[in-house]
Amino acid sequence: MNINDSFEVVIDALDQTLSGRLAEVVPAADPRTRSFLVKVDLPKAEGLYPGMFGRLLVPVGEVRVVWIPEAALRRVGQLEMVTARIGDQWRDIYVTAGRSFKDRVEILSGLNGDETVAIRGETG
Repeated sequence: MNINDSFEVVIDALDQTLSGRLAEVVPAADPRTRSFLVKVDLPKAEGLYPGMFGRLLVPVGEVRVVWIPEAALRRVGQLEMVTARIGDQWRDIYVTAGRSFKDRVEILSGLNGDETVAIRGETG
């Protein structure tokens, strides 16, 4: 991390992600949490005020993740499944779901990311 590097900051209170530049890293870590205070210059945004809490997204590598809309995932007992288009047919596929983020769910196994999935309530 270097001064003026660009980072994304999630402001949960505003349900927004903003892009800003690293302005300062306080050189002393909190011994209990092993975290550092950093200051990021953010653009003006409605509802954003000095001192608000945000989460700095620091990339530490890339991992390919399959995300689907949460509405596409069905839970039947302890099983998780989606309806996906395979070729010219729709099929139920058992999957293993991981983390959730807003209205999306990570799929750990069962899909490779190239499929089209049906969302509950859709007809066609």
